Amino acid sequence: MCIRDRLKYGDLRPATPVFATGDPALLPETATGFHVVSQELEGLLVEAGHFTAFNNAASTNNNDELAPGYGGGDAGETLDIAGATYSINEQLSVKAYTSHFDETWNQYYGNVNYTMPLADEQSLNLDVNVYRTNDTGDNYQGEINNTSYSTAVAYTFAEHTLTVAYQAIDGDTPFDYIGDDSISLNNSMELSDFNAPNEKSFRVGYELDMEGYGL
Repeated sequence: MCIRDRLKYGDLRPATPVFATGDPALLPETATGFHVVSQELEGLLVEAGHFTAFNNAASTNNNDELAPGYGGGDAGETLDIAGATYSINEQLSVKAYTSHFDETWNQYYGNVNYTMPLADEQSLNLDVNVYRTNDTGDNYQGEINNTSYSTAVAYTFAEHTLTVAYQAIDGDTPFDYIGDDSISLNNSMELSDFNAPNEKSFRVGYELDMEGYGL
């Protein structure tokens, strides 16, 4: 039996573009709250969450503040998220998400991902991501007026993938978020997000899928 609707409460590990816990250190991050997911319609995933506390990777507590990664002001008490992913067909999918961080920001996210098959074991992928963030309430992190976006084109042949990406932060504040993995910009890497105020970055990458060689 396929369970298409789920409601969870506790120490959770959400994985959305506007709030996602990570595991960059010995302990994985978790968030305390509610999370509901519905997949009643074919190809459509709808989800929402309400979170009140956090457990960062350097702590064993489950009642840490929901503090942003780059801001230095007071931390909001709650974070609400909602969004949907729709797979139009096997090649094309779209996402739309939003988050409200108590007394801090409203954030909106959109994504289009399209894969075009070429020849045998060859394909071309286009991935576009856009965030819009504005301050709200008592502005715990100060004024925020930030548009962040990225575009990546990837050519895959057999086990090899070549990627060219461009990313830009349009605003006088960094692109900020809660949780180590709450960023879906193409140039966000393991050690750097390239998300400083008004920062622009280009990336050329090569990936090798070792599974094709039996590893």
